[in-house]
Amino acid sequence: MRYQTILVALDGSEHARFALEAAVALAEKFGSRLILTHIMDIQYFTTAWFEPPRTRSEADERVDYKPDTKAKLKETTDYQREFGRRILATAKDHVPAGIDYEIAYTVGSPREDLLKMADTYKADLIVMGSRGMGTLASMLVGSVSSYVVQHAEVPVLVIKQ
Repeated sequence: MRYQTILVALDGSEHARFALEAAVALAEKFGSRLILTHIMDIQYFTTAWFEPPRTRSEADERVDYKPDTKAKLKETTDYQREFGRRILATAKDHVPAGIDYEIAYTVGSPREDLLKMADTYKADLIVMGSRGMGTLASMLVGSVSSYVVQHAEVPVLVIKQ
């Protein structure tokens, strides 16, 4: 099998770095194009900062008593965007000359958006790292790599180091 387009999921972890190394090796062997992607998980912001208000008056109270909430959320979002840009900038520095690559950055659900990107970019292979959360943690919060392996329409290479 020859891989023309390889989608590489990057999250700044050591596991993602190993995945990038594997993807680069495959791209060198097959002459593949790499799609380097980072997806800023929007769920982090909705669950980490807020428990949804149960009533309209509760929502109004939060705005009245926490006027800095919007500013904090914007500051965190800006930080995460910059973090994502740095991940991708570092990744592209590890792609040798002669390998065609493209940067893809989005905000959303890593599980679902990786699958959408694979379709959009016509990827023949998805390469990603596994954080190795363990069985219990993976069952409780879910694993992006497990989800992608189960739902992708193309082969998925999960690098576990």
